[in-house]
Amino acid sequence: MTQATDAETETLREIADSYGLSKLPDANLPEVENALAFAQSLTERLPNTLVPTDEPAHVYQAGYHAMTRKA
Repeated sequence: MTQATDAETETLREIADSYGLSKLPDANLPEVENALAFAQSLTERLPNTLVPTDEPAHVYQAGYHAMTRKA
């Protein structure tokens, strides 16, 4: 971030505050901006075709599925 305007600084301050970083000094706001850009790049890599069955295995409930199976 190079010479942020007051509006940009205020926007970054609001974002930082919304994540509980209200005590973060203004000098560290460029790090917030970098973190947001990185998070956005990670989000863009995710497939947009996920369906509920693509959930990780830790949500599998063996008891639930065993009860629905017919003997």
